Parts: sequence; C-alpha cells; structure tokens
Amino acid sequence: MGLIEALLFADKLMHKGGGGYSRQLRTEFSAETLTVVDDDWVQLAYTVPAALCHSSIADHDGVFSLGFLLSIFDVFSTYLLVAKDKKHRPGVSVTLKGSLVRDNQIRAGEKIHIQCRIKKVGKALGFCDCRVLSPDNGDTIATASHLKFMPMGMLWDFAAGWFFNTITWAASMVISDAGWDASEDKLLDNRQLVVLDKASAGGAREIESDVACGANHLNQFHGVVHGGYICAVLAEIGLRSVTTAMRSGSAGAGSVSPPHLREMEVQFLSPAPRNFKAKALPDDRLTFGRRLMVSASVVKGSRAAAEGTLSFQSAL
Repeated sequence: MGLIEALLFADKLMHKGGGGYSRQLRTEFSAETLTVVDDDWVQLAYTVPAALCHSSIADHDGVFSLGFLLSIFDVFSTYLLVAKDKKHRPGVSVTLKGSLVRDNQIRAGEKIHIQCRIKKVGKALGFCDCRVLSPDNGDTIATASHLKFMPMGMLWDFAAGWFFNTITWAASMVISDAGWDASEDKLLDNRQLVVLDKASAGGAREIESDVACGANHLNQFHGVVHGGYICAVLAEIGLRSVTTAMRSGSAGAGSVSPPHLREMEVQFLSPAPRNFKAKALPDDRLTFGRRLMVSASVVKGSRAAAEGTLSFQSAL
C-alpha cells in the first residue's frame, strides 16, 4: 500500500461509517488533493470554507480561525502517523502549537497548500511538523507542531504488526461513506455559544462558555472530544475575551484596532467530556505593545482537561 493509499484508508477508517471530525473540516482527502512533495512532506490542497471562519465578531467576518487550522493539522498529522508508523499508531495529542507568519489573515475562499511531515516517531513520542504555503508564490503562511503520546497497548501492537494487512483489507470491505448525520453537520455556531461575562479578582473580564458536543465532534479512534475541536473552541472564546477587554479598556488601553490571533499553544491534560466549560482571561501583566496574551482552558468539574496560551495582536 502506497503512502497516498494509506492516507486515504486512514481517512476512511477515522470516519467509521461516514462520521468523524475531519469531515466537518471539509478536508476532502483524495488522490486529487494529496501530493507527496518529497520523502518528508505530504501536501493537501485546500480551499478555506466559510464555515470555519469567524462570523460573530465585528472586523473578523470571514477570517479563518487559527483554532480550526490547528484542527486540520491535528487530523492530517494523525493520518500520516497511521500511514507511516511501523505499528500504525494514531497516538494521543499532548500539545498542539501554531502561528501565523504573514501579516494578512487567511480568509474564506482562499486556496492554500497544507503540508505535513513526521519529524520523528519513537516508542513513546511522535513529533509532527506542519506548514501552510501559498500556491501562488510558495510563501509560508503559517507553521505548526504536534506532539503525540504514541503507546496504544500490546493488543494494538500485536494486531497492527502481524495482521495489519488482513485487518485493513477486511475493514475496507465493511466501512462505507454512508451514515453521515446531517443534523450534526455544524461546527462552532458562534451565535449559539452561551457566553457569560464576569469580573475576575484582578479586574479583567473572564469569559465562560458552556459547550455541548455532538458525535461529529469526537475523535473516532478514542471516542472523546477531538483535540482539534478544543483548539477551535479556545480560539473563539479567546478572541471574544480579548475583544471585550480591549473595548472596555482593561487590557491594551486606548487600542481601537481589532485584535487577531497570531499564535496559540494547547496542552491536553485529560479527555474532555461531551459537555464542558471553556474559559478565557486576558492577562494584563503580559501585554507587549500591540500584543496581548490570553489564558484559556477547557474545564470538567474542578479540573482543567486542556490549557491554552493565546497571543493576539492588534492591527496597525
């Protein structure tokens, strides 16, 4: 099985009968969209859909969410690990980190090339790099890295080692593209997020949101909320928090320019339940010129399931 064929099978396997978070991202993995650039990098041709862009905040209409870009990195790098790892392990995300390189934001309808490579994979950890290039001039638009915890258990190693070809052949016979639940064909509906403002002890405004996930927001291998979707939620609520803070003057005082998310890093501490609370708080102590740092988290009960650090920058 060639690399492209292995990637396509991983995409089909992750859907498990038509569902899966990657379908929500409109990635459309196919022989026409995938290209092996060299021995290290695999490229996906992608057109940014409006569904993955901010729409509820002024001056951000049609801007591609960095959180959803990290979602695509997450899916793409996981597929590549399944395709290239000797034991075909998808692993579990530990950290996802990404940053925009160019000044102009990525917008709905823009065509981009997303490239991914496996930097190193061992018994315990897998290291993946991603980058986004302009198809017009080859300039780098964004970069990202993905760290995964690789052990999947002795049963997985045994089955994937000796019987992988038989299992993949059998699975390809029974897994179809049917079963997509159109009623859950939605991502992060900004208008339906329940957002509550409250003053923190330091005077800055903390924003909280109750988030309920459907079956199409889950990781199909592990059955928990997809790490990429958590990134998207934190990017959205982080943008709301810093916009509120700047307009109220509690952070970046005097700034009237809309902030844009330039960098974000998310650490995954434990699986998130389908119903969770997301929080974001601008940090006045970490304001550098036009940059503002935001702490964000996904909470289950009294403990954080994921923690993120987001860096926003106001336009000139």
